[in-house]
Amino acid sequence: MITKHTPGPWSVAHRAKGLAINGPRSQVAVIGFLDEQAQADAALIAAAPDLLWCLVQIQSGESMTVEMQLAIDSAIRRATGAAS
Repeated sequence: MITKHTPGPWSVAHRAKGLAINGPRSQVAVIGFLDEQAQADAALIAAAPDLLWCLVQIQSGESMTVEMQLAIDSAIRRATGAAS
């Protein structure tokens, strides 16, 4: 799949005045708040590349493999902020 977005993985970094979502080589987004909702939003945004990959795999119609299920579980944990 060819995409135009910054490739993953993306991560969340705390800044003095908010949160930054960073890709491997560049900053993807900045959230200017540090409250609980901003942190949840940042986790969801940072998980976007993983979530997209999971959706593409599901859409392909291939049988669900253990690796795909683990990737889906991991993406959901990241998106909901439950990842360690």
